[in-house]
Amino acid sequence: MIDLWEGHRSSLEISGSRLVNLSAHDALIILKNSLSLPKLLFHLRCCYSGDHQVLPLIEDKLRDLMSQILNVELSGDQWEQATLPVKLGGLGIRKPTQIAPSAYLASVSGAEDLVKIILPTGRSRQIDAAGVKALATWKGMGGEIPSTGLNANA
Repeated sequence: MIDLWEGHRSSLEISGSRLVNLSAHDALIILKNSLSLPKLLFHLRCCYSGDHQVLPLIEDKLRDLMSQILNVELSGDQWEQATLPVKLGGLGIRKPTQIAPSAYLASVSGAEDLVKIILPTGRSRQIDAAGVKALATWKGMGGEIPSTGLNANA
């Protein structure tokens, strides 16, 4: 898994070095809609990576790229606002460390009906250790238990 996230980080560095040659608006659109979360989302949904050591490095690289593109040093509060969705006044650049638990839990929840069909009758699905960790992290961020029956006690 380290190679996977390290590959994403190095890809972001290479792409970012090219983005600074574009106009600020074009670079921001490409970063937001192609290079940041959309590129990571598949892997964030497939395996829980919320506590992986490379995700904060990817987040720092995104922050550096945003600072270069906007030609503004983003302080802590400014970075927090920039990572909000556009409808809440942000730029829509989402933090991978913040999205990781939700992405994994959404994938687990989305596959729940299919897993019930595949498992023999009477056998209940047990949430795995990654799911328990993702759920605990998500609840720590202020999330509520979904009504689909996904819980750590199952």
